[in-house]
Amino acid sequence: MADAPTIDLTRTGITIRRATPTDAGEVAAMVREIAEHEGQSAHVHVDVRRWRTLLGRPDVVVLLAERDGRAVGCVSAVRQLHLWTGDDVLALDDLYCGPVPATPAGAGS
Repeated sequence: MADAPTIDLTRTGITIRRATPTDAGEVAAMVREIAEHEGQSAHVHVDVRRWRTLLGRPDVVVLLAERDGRAVGCVSAVRQLHLWTGDDVLALDDLYCGPVPATPAGAGS
């Protein structure tokens, strides 16, 4: 995972990179916010310690959007086999963008 690329969206000041175990606190907080927004908080059972383990697995795909080194959003996806091409595709699971003051200029675009 250390070789995973970072995407620089210079005009927005946002970079996108794959989350690592050291990002577990930020990912856990954003997942809780998604669940609260959807009225599903009671169904979140993954804590920061578990996220550290999950983010170390190659099959767990979470991308972080950062501005000035601070996480402002994330997306989780599931890697699946595309039967027509034999290639992998990523199926979007959850998308989170922080509050508007934290994500002006396109974090969710």
